[in-house]
Amino acid sequence: MTTRNHNGRFKLIARVLCVLAVVTLLPAMAYAAPPALPPRPSPSPSPSPVVASGGGPAGGAIELRVPLTSGAWRGVYWQELWTVVQWKDSLGGWHDVDGWKGTPDEVTSGQARKVWWVAQPQMGQGPFRWVAYGRPGGKMLAASESFSLPAVADQWLLVSLAP
Repeated sequence: MTTRNHNGRFKLIARVLCVLAVVTLLPAMAYAAPPALPPRPSPSPSPSPVVASGGGPAGGAIELRVPLTSGAWRGVYWQELWTVVQWKDSLGGWHDVDGWKGTPDEVTSGQARKVWWVAQPQMGQGPFRWVAYGRPGGKMLAASESFSLPAVADQWLLVSLAP
C-alpha cells in the first residue's frame, strides 16, 4: 500500500511537471518564429525633377492644394484629411483611382498639399477630379472641377480644392 501511494504521488508530480513545462515552453515557441510580414507599400512617389531627355523617366505631376485657413475647412485636422483622385466613366460615374489616395504630404502656409506622379502612359487622360474627405471612409467635404492629366513631360498641374 505504501508503494502504491508513492507511485501515485510520483505520477502526480510527473504530470504537474509536464503541464508546467508545456505551459512554460508554449509561449516561447509561439514567439520564436513570427510569421513573415506582408510587404509594405512603397512611399508615395515624389514628382521631383522629371527628366524627359536623359537619365530619368518622362512624366508629369498633379498637385492638390487645400486652403485649410478658410472657414469651411476649420475644425478639419489635416492629419486626418483623406484625398482621393477619381476618374469618370462614360456613364458619368466617378471611381477611385487605385493608388492615388492618401493624407496630405505636407502643410505649409495654411495649405495642405498632396502630389502624385503621372507616368507617360497616363499623360493626357481624363476626366479626373480630386475629392477630400474628413477621414478615410468619412463624409465628402469637397470635390474639384474635372481635369485631364498633364499631356507633356515636365508639366505640373495644380488643382485647388475649395469647399
